Parts: sequence; C-alpha cells; structure tokens
Amino acid sequence: MDELSPADLRRLADLCAGELKSLPAGGWDEPVPGLDWSALETLEHLTRVPLHYASSLATRATSPTLFRIGSLIERSDGSLAGPTSTIAALRAFYFILADVVAATPPGTRAHHVAGMADRSGFIAMACDELLIHTDDLLRSTGSRFRPPGDLVARVLARLFPWAPADIDPWRALRWANGREELPPPHGRLGPNWSWQCAPLEEWDGTSPSLT
Repeated sequence: MDELSPADLRRLADLCAGELKSLPAGGWDEPVPGLDWSALETLEHLTRVPLHYASSLATRATSPTLFRIGSLIERSDGSLAGPTSTIAALRAFYFILADVVAATPPGTRAHHVAGMADRSGFIAMACDELLIHTDDLLRSTGSRFRPPGDLVARVLARLFPWAPADIDPWRALRWANGREELPPPHGRLGPNWSWQCAPLEEWDGTSPSLT
C-alpha cells in the first residue's frame, strides 16, 4: 500500500475545508455529540493540530513543547474569528504542515504524546484528525462525511495496525478512534485509544483495550 504523502494531506485539507464551509451558519456554540467541546471549539482544536505537529517536526523535538497554541485566529480586520475565518486558517495550516513534512529528511523523528513519530506518522495523524473531526462536525448537523476510501485505508493501515481487516475501512477507522461499535469481538474502544505514530516496524503487536 502506498505511503501517505504531503500531497495527500493537501488534498484532504481542501476536501475537509469545503465540507466544513457547507455547515449551517448557526449552531457553532452547540455541543458536539460524544465530545466535551462545542462545534466551534472542535474546529479550533482541528486548526491548532497542524501547528503543533509542524513545530515538533521542524524542531526535531524530543519532549513536549513548553508552549500552548491557543485561539489565535482573527479576521483580517482584527476582530475575533468566526467559523469562516477559522476554516480558512485550517486549510492554510495543514498546507504549512505538508510543506514542513516535504522539507524534512527521511528518517527524522519528533515527539508526540503517542510516541516518537516519523514523517509518515505525522501525515497520518494529521489526516486522521481531519477525517474524524470533520465527520464529528457533520454528524452533529445530521449529515455524514464520505471521505475517499483509498486515503482512509492508508491512514488506517499506518496508524492502527490492530484494526480489523474484514470491516469497511471507514467504519474501522471510526472504531479505532472510539467513534463506533463493531460486532464482537471488537466492541467499542474507550477514550484511551491511541495511534502507532512511530514506525510500524516498532509496533509491539498488542491491541487496545475495549470499554
């Protein structure tokens, strides 16, 4: 299976930004089912992710950063950002991460709470964040996200080698992120699900626990 690339991340950022732009103008202060965040807080989280990843990878971090990236987005006139401005920033920041990954030498590792990730790990985690949280936001309005199956399958294979192979990849990816219950023996994962963001050859062969 082909490895995920910076071009895949740009492609997905474009797709997800377009999907998020289609959400209704109201309701951004409403909670997202299954999360502790409102829709706008979820969007802001999704926008911060690529800045954290790019910072860690660019500096070859070996431990957590000593700073926190908060809600930095403003409109061009200096007023507080709403969803439209934040979605524009989201797309730009994932493109920045794609460029950082592209400029990073092969074999580079950097800190993430789930492990010392390599370039493919950072791309896969960024794609997973986009896929799952775009779906969270669409589902909160009664819609469904239909992402490209080839990309979903590659994210699943890179980050979740323990995921069931006999299930539709999109359902399996949602299960691996604790979003969906699958038939026995898979069940539903608890909130402590994680990623294999370090190289796959370092996976110890274990599977996450069920609730």
